[in-house]
Amino acid sequence: MIAARTAQGLGTALFTPAALALLTDTFPDGPERNRTLGIWGGAGPLGGIVSVLAGGVLATHLGWPWVFFLSIPIAVVAFGLAPALLPEHRSRQGPGSLDLAGAITGTAGIGLFVYGLTRVTGDRFSSFVSAVPIALALGLLATFVLIEARSADPILPLRIFRRRRLTGANIVAVLHGAATNTPIFFFALYMQQVRDASPLITGLAFLPCNLAVVAGAALGARLASRAGYWWTMAAVMGIVAVALPVLARMSIDGGYAGTLLPGLILWGSGLGVAQIGIIGAATTGVEATARGLAAGLLNTSAQIGTALGLACLVAVATARTEFLSEDAAIGTAALVDGYRWAFYAGASLAGLGVIVAFGIGRGDLRSEADFSRNDRRSPACPSC
Repeated sequence: MIAARTAQGLGTALFTPAALALLTDTFPDGPERNRTLGIWGGAGPLGGIVSVLAGGVLATHLGWPWVFFLSIPIAVVAFGLAPALLPEHRSRQGPGSLDLAGAITGTAGIGLFVYGLTRVTGDRFSSFVSAVPIALALGLLATFVLIEARSADPILPLRIFRRRRLTGANIVAVLHGAATNTPIFFFALYMQQVRDASPLITGLAFLPCNLAVVAGAALGARLASRAGYWWTMAAVMGIVAVALPVLARMSIDGGYAGTLLPGLILWGSGLGVAQIGIIGAATTGVEATARGLAAGLLNTSAQIGTALGLACLVAVATARTEFLSEDAAIGTAALVDGYRWAFYAGASLAGLGVIVAFGIGRGDLRSEADFSRNDRRSPACPSC
């Protein structure tokens, strides 16, 4: 299972940057690109609606392995249609050398860091067990930075972080991934462990959120064209910061329509609008030769945010549940309260995202053109 999920993640890591680079290279900056990103951002949730329903039915009646089997024919069809539907797109520069050392140290460092966070609990032994991989991770990440600084063709040119807009967008992407993607995990646990809902019912409970994502993607395109990407990101993170405390009103026997549904709709709308603002801010003004790198970095930041957010929020929820579980009479209530604390922690991360977006969006930013003229040393990113 772990090996298969790793391969699945590798495929996503290859697909998403290529798709974003293709979109941003085909459609110029401005309203047309915003509309395109809105369509792209809404297409995923539409597929999610189908997959939630189909996955719930399959898991309930045939077993969870069939949920994974369903992906195979879909992938085969997509593979067959891609050459006919997608335009030819080749890099404007020659292929670079493979930065194997950078790829290994960076991936291992992030993986060990996330693993260490997942081992954090209250007892001393677990604290020691978690400290070892975290220490190793910090050493590997420091080595990664040194390798990238000295490499002639780095996998991640460090000069790209001199772009204030791109760096800020990636910081927001990390916070957004941590604040918006990880609560899905806790909501599913709440539905199945506390409410004793089947996979199908849990999937149906998610549907309003998915529909709100589609609507949010359409709204995000208009909002970005009128208010700009940074104000869009700030608004989105603000919506999420409000939505998560609303979801935190969950209880053992609470209702769905009055308690959970408003939070799900707010949460989903924030997810839909976010993609337009974050992607637009990270790729606007970036030369065509660097858009693949910018898109790849943005996708990596979002995935890191999700992984780190899940590890941190699980630690928060676990600590709260274990603290309350000292009183055996509390039982399931302790579990629900742990989920609430996780939602509050996610809301805090979203609030931090608002501050970052406002801080960078209101700043006096150096023009991308000035930067690209002054620094063209990295072959992997001519403007970095």
